[in-house]
Amino acid sequence: KEQIGKLVVPNGWSSEHGPHEDGCSYNQEIVWDLYTNYVKAADILGVDKEFRDRIAGQRDKLLWPGIGSFGQLMEWMEEQPGEKTDHHRHTSHLFGLYPGHQFTVETTSNLTKAASVSLEHRGIDPSYEVKEWSFAWRTALYARLKDAENAHLLFRQLFADRNTCPNMFGLHPPMQIDGNFGITAAVAEMLVQSHADFVEVLPALPKDWKTGHVKGLRARGGHQLDIYWENNSLKSVLIKSIIAGDLKVKSGNTVKSVKVTPSKP
Repeated sequence: KEQIGKLVVPNGWSSEHGPHEDGCSYNQEIVWDLYTNYVKAADILGVDKEFRDRIAGQRDKLLWPGIGSFGQLMEWMEEQPGEKTDHHRHTSHLFGLYPGHQFTVETTSNLTKAASVSLEHRGIDPSYEVKEWSFAWRTALYARLKDAENAHLLFRQLFADRNTCPNMFGLHPPMQIDGNFGITAAVAEMLVQSHADFVEVLPALPKDWKTGHVKGLRARGGHQLDIYWENNSLKSVLIKSIIAGDLKVKSGNTVKSVKVTPSKP
């Protein structure tokens, strides 16, 4: 019943995995992200209203992924045999969590919980098909789930002998650069996130990173942040912005609105 009247991408594929079918979650989430980004851009620029409204209407009719028999985020419209013991290297159906922004802890807790179940069942055992770049992507996924300790575990696993060469290049095998580049994005997500309507500092700070700082991280909207923390708590954040306006900043459960201006950090 939930599928009636919904729009689906035809003959899709979940990236090197499973059958070609209509409405694969990976394809649906990419289209949702594309449409949402377009609508937001059109609103900011004040252009293309007729086409913008058409795209917004289509986006709102897109089929969203369901939740399967063991609580997982479904990868296809219909649950496939053996999903509970599926340890594939890809997690394409979690695109809507990262790098997309369709699912967030604040707005779609049922789907982020299902994404967590999917990650847990994919697993990281050496006997599974997980690859070095998988650890980079999954670090970022756990960061978006605000699961600092699992993000840190996957971060550390990337540097295990089975995943990284002695010269620090990713070990697929053979060498593959995806994990090296991907983990930089994942670490940034652990320290600052801005895909929602606020900038969140230290959203997934692991216990082992007790004291530290990071400088020059960028946030959506034209903001640059220098962040300092002690004893696993935020000490200060310096924000440099290229535009003036009000900015919502979140740390833990606290959200504050601050005025930013290009002339004064």
